Amino acid sequence: MDTWLKSFTAAAMLSVLSACQVSPTIRSQTEPQANFAACKTYGYFAKLGTDQNGHTSITSVYIEQAVDR
Repeated sequence: MDTWLKSFTAAAMLSVLSACQVSPTIRSQTEPQANFAACKTYGYFAKLGTDQNGHTSITSVYIEQAVDR
C-alpha cells in the first residue's frame, strides 16, 4: 500500500507540474515587402501529391484551406 501511495503522489505531482507548462513559442515566416496586390488569381494542381487512389487526403484539404484564407 505504501508503494501505491508513493506512485500516486508522484503521478499527481507530475500532473500538477505539467499543467504549469510554459506556453509554446509561435513562429511564422513573412515577407514584409511582398506585394499581394500584384497577385490576381491562383489555382491548384488537378491532382496534388498528397492525394492517392482518387481520394483527397486530409493534408490536401488542410493546405487548400490554409491557402484560401
